[in-house]
Amino acid sequence: MAIKRFLSHPKIVQCRRMAIPFLRLTWKSLRYTLHRLWILARWTLRTWWRLPPLLKWGKFAVVILLIIGMFSYGNIRNWMHYRDVYSNYYAHFHEEYIKTQSPYLADYYADYYAEFYAKYYSSASYREMLKYALPSATSETVAFPLNSPIAKREINSAGLELIKSFEGLRLEPYEDAGGKLTIGYGHLIKPGEYFTAITEEEAHALLREDVRVAEAYVKRYVHVKLNHNQFSALGSRGYNIGPGNFRNSTMLTLLNMGKGDRAASEFPRWNKVGTTTLRGLTRRRLAEQSLFES
Repeated sequence: MAIKRFLSHPKIVQCRRMAIPFLRLTWKSLRYTLHRLWILARWTLRTWWRLPPLLKWGKFAVVILLIIGMFSYGNIRNWMHYRDVYSNYYAHFHEEYIKTQSPYLADYYADYYAEFYAKYYSSASYREMLKYALPSATSETVAFPLNSPIAKREINSAGLELIKSFEGLRLEPYEDAGGKLTIGYGHLIKPGEYFTAITEEEAHALLREDVRVAEAYVKRYVHVKLNHNQFSALGSRGYNIGPGNFRNSTMLTLLNMGKGDRAASEFPRWNKVGTTTLRGLTRRRLAEQSLFES
């Protein structure tokens, strides 16, 4: 009886109605593909010895090239992307180094850094990283509903100082704990951005630009009223974990349900890079929780 009640639940019935046609279509497509492949293989075996040598080996070569093409398309696309990034960075760095170095050293340094950036931006880990990284400040990323109850909120000085203290100031590019190439106060360096060294004022300008994006995502996804400290704590958290993690977090769900106390208890959970717990992230989450509750 329990199984019947479970299967008759409206959501289960809806899932069954959606899944069965999909599985049926998938099975038919797979069966059709396998059938066609079998016909092609059988025809090839039957006619192989009857064909002239040129057609025989020509058809064999076409099949081999098709198989290689299926597996190499992605590699070719990645190689083209690698070459584009390399060319752009090589031209930029060579133009900079030729001003102060000999042609040989300018070529050497330009090639070294261009290859480094090309490998980094072409890697699968970087593409995965971009799914959750804070994007650049554009008209789309800084947009939010104007009728949001927190539309006029901004990260206050306490929130900015919290971000600065935990991100730290680095005036040259470096890799953070997650392997992301960053500069300034944790600004992710994206393709087309060229940094060898910046000033503290430039680092602050990059921070303000990134903070605008973090603020916009909080305003876009949070549907309840927040005070300045709560908004700033969430902005600091969003700045650190990215909009993807922020949007899909249990904290956001609890917050929009009006359960602010339970939402605050979610801060300490986000203290890992992969499966490794970092003390610095633990201290940051506790500081953000303290700001949220103050």
